[in-house]
Amino acid sequence: MKKYELKMEFVNKKGISILTSRGCLYRCSFCSASRMFNNLLTTRSANRVVDEIEKLLNEYNFQAIKFFDSGLTLDREHIENLCDEIINRNLKFPWECEICVGTVDQPMLEKMQKAGCYYVDIEIESASQKVLDLIRKGITVEQTEELLNMCKTLGIKTKAFFSFGHIGETMNDVEKTFEFMEKNSDKITTVASDIGVRIYPGTYLESYARKNRILSDDFGWSMPYDEEWNEFIFQSRAVPILIQPQLGRQDLEQIALRIYNKRLSGWEGFKKGITKLTDPQKLKKLQSFLKLKFKK
Repeated sequence: MKKYELKMEFVNKKGISILTSRGCLYRCSFCSASRMFNNLLTTRSANRVVDEIEKLLNEYNFQAIKFFDSGLTLDREHIENLCDEIINRNLKFPWECEICVGTVDQPMLEKMQKAGCYYVDIEIESASQKVLDLIRKGITVEQTEELLNMCKTLGIKTKAFFSFGHIGETMNDVEKTFEFMEKNSDKITTVASDIGVRIYPGTYLESYARKNRILSDDFGWSMPYDEEWNEFIFQSRAVPILIQPQLGRQDLEQIALRIYNKRLSGWEGFKKGITKLTDPQKLKKLQSFLKLKFKK
């Protein structure tokens, strides 16, 4: 079981992941999660989920839980039943989960917090409404700000995910996202960013990329793929990235430099850089950053 241990941020406790549901009801253009399960959501009963949690806490001595559902708040009845079951059994453990903009209100967040939720992951992606509409996110920038405000009011930590390089995105749209990040920096505990949008099989993005010749005519998922340039924007060499005329490789490189220059600046940034030296995966990202920074 030691292989499954997670480092739970901010609480310094031994954690482990658990799934209470599979699938997703959204139809985001770039995401394969909903396509894998035909845009359906299947949930487990709260009773069985909490039975499993009790076993993990009592028999395996885990102290915290990370729910790895695509969106724990997609089904209101499910999340409320889960929280009620945890509260009724008087279980005390911190937990983290991913929540979806537009599915959460303050009473729900209050109940989640009472049941132990201390940290939520929010897939914001972009602060340009044009981009959100193009990628079929189904949310508004205003809803996102409302959710961040609610979390701040309750003292729930937030991890906000942003991604750059979406269909139709321009540097003007990118700037809107950076402005949003700065404006709401006091409400975002952790910023996570992806530069370059990965093209996955079965997604709308794949059909868009084929139609617009972004993927070559002879591209096939069963064939080997290796793009060395991907490492400049901290992406896997084995997955194709969406490259567009209005947001090309050089633009994505500049976005990557901007993000990581800020992330590694100052004393806090220096300490982050030092910690990367002992983590093979983070060290690889640091090496990619240095390669990009001193690219000729």
